[in-house]
Amino acid sequence: MPVFTLKIQYSQHFSDQFIQKGEVDKERAVEEFQLFPWDKEIDNYNRSTDNASAPHMVFTSDNGIELVIMGISAERFEMGYRNVAANKCSVFLVSNDFEKDDLTPEEIIELLFDGELENHLKLEEIPKEEDIEHEPVVKVKKEVKEMADLVVEPKPKPGKAGIKKNENEIEYTFKAVHSDILSIRFVLFLLASGIYLWLWANKELHVPFIFHFFFPVIWAPPLILHLTYLIKNSGAKIIINTNKHELTYIKGAKEIKFNREDIFRCQITFCSKPSSTCYNYSYVWFILNDNRHVVVTHFVGDPLEIAETLNCKYEIKDRKAPFLPVV
Repeated sequence: MPVFTLKIQYSQHFSDQFIQKGEVDKERAVEEFQLFPWDKEIDNYNRSTDNASAPHMVFTSDNGIELVIMGISAERFEMGYRNVAANKCSVFLVSNDFEKDDLTPEEIIELLFDGELENHLKLEEIPKEEDIEHEPVVKVKKEVKEMADLVVEPKPKPGKAGIKKNENEIEYTFKAVHSDILSIRFVLFLLASGIYLWLWANKELHVPFIFHFFFPVIWAPPLILHLTYLIKNSGAKIIINTNKHELTYIKGAKEIKFNREDIFRCQITFCSKPSSTCYNYSYVWFILNDNRHVVVTHFVGDPLEIAETLNCKYEIKDRKAPFLPVV
C-alpha cells in the first residue's frame, strides 16, 4: 500500500507556503478534511482584494500519486488528481450539495487510499508543458472566483522583463522608454492644442482664454506621468533573490532591502484602456511594515512580474491615470 503525506494551505499563505501534516492514513485524512475551516477560508479567499491563495489540501503518495482538494466556492470543491507513473491526470468539480448522488469529498479521499479512485474518473494524459515538479496540480488564480463564470480581472500591460543574473537572482535596471508617450492620440491632441493657440494668438478665434485648457486636459496627464516616472526611478535598479524572497532597491547611494514578510501592502497600479493616453504607464508600490515606501515604475521592470517574482501578496488597481503616490 502506498504511503500518503498531507500538506495544507490557507488563504493568507503565500503560494509556496504550506503547513506540513506529515504521514496520514485513510481515517486521519478524512478527519483532516472535515476539520479544515473551509467556510471561513473560502470566504476570506473570495473577499480578499489581493492575490490570496485558494485554500487547499494536497495528498501525495510515495509512488507518485497526488490529489489536490481546493475550495474556491461555497457551492463546490475543485479537485485535481495526478498519477505521474501512469502519466494520467483529471480535474473535476465536487458539489457541496450532499443531497445529490455524486461522490462526497470524504468518499473520494477513501477511494484514493483504497487505490480505486481512477475507476471513477475520466483520465487524460498529463500535458507535456506541465512541470510535474510544480505544485499544486490545479492552478487556481485570484482572477477566477467561479470556475463556471470565469470572471477575469484586467491585468497590466506586460512591461520590461528582468535579467537572470544567477540561479537565485533576477535584476531589473532603469531604461526610459520615450515611445510610451508618443501615442497617436497624445500627438494629435498636442498638435491640435498648438494650432488652436496659434489661431487664437493671430485673432482667428474669438473665444475666452479658458477654452485653452480643454486640450491640455488630454495631453498633460501622460506628460506629467512620463516626467515623474523618469525622475522617480532614474538610474535605479532592483535585484530579487527568488530563494529568499528578498528585494533590493538601489538608486545612487540609497539602498533599501526587504523580504516579502516585511511588506504591509503591495499595490500594482495601471490603466487598462488602450484608447487612453496613459495606457502604457504602470508601477508597483511596496508599503513596508516600518513605514518605508518603495515605488518601481515600468521603466525599471514589469510591475506584475516584479511582484510575482518576489512571490508576495499584491492587489491590482485600475486607474484612468496611474499617477505616482506622494510619499
